[in-house]
Amino acid sequence: MQALKVRFYNGHFIDTETQQMVIPSSGVEYILVGESESFKSKDILSEIGESLDSQAMIAFIKKKYPNDVISKLMSADEKLFFRVGISRPVNRMKSTQYIFLCNLLEDLYIHCIPTKKSEKLNWRLVECKCELQKCLYGDIAICDKVAANSLNELFSKTVQSYFGKQRSGSANVYTTFCSYTDDLHVTIDGIRNQEYKCLDDVRDKISLSYKENKH
Repeated sequence: MQALKVRFYNGHFIDTETQQMVIPSSGVEYILVGESESFKSKDILSEIGESLDSQAMIAFIKKKYPNDVISKLMSADEKLFFRVGISRPVNRMKSTQYIFLCNLLEDLYIHCIPTKKSEKLNWRLVECKCELQKCLYGDIAICDKVAANSLNELFSKTVQSYFGKQRSGSANVYTTFCSYTDDLHVTIDGIRNQEYKCLDDVRDKISLSYKENKH
């Protein structure tokens, strides 16, 4: 048994004697001792505010992008899954591949400046509040449902929360996030073989439909 006197600064434990960072090992049980007010059950930096209902979301988009064409991808409460791959697992991590499930807290839209030559890549996602639900594949128990203001931010926060310094927090949202239903069996091989409908597939259909209607 080892006992250390530490202070918590900016997300890190610092040994008060050596001034060195103390890095806890994954999956190990610890006993934390401190004043009652030292512990919090919620992280104020993760708060994202109230979600917009369907009417409020449309009003928000029209105000922010008054000259753009908008199209709805998914509705609030629908689910998406995404894979996080780790090339160098540390400590007691048993897997190098993880699949996470998230829930949309608002309707998900894309927008585009209206032109006859609008290509797929011109369609951009509108920010949409979302929340991490659980780990479908891998050895991670989700105790704190990470919330974010966009899918890109959710991916980044998930990497920061569970795989700090092990990989980049950026990803192509369109090809990383795929539609999920309760009867869907998601596998790593299925993701690699592109067996699931990702956001890029939906965006592609919207882009083609828009260009056809413009001719």
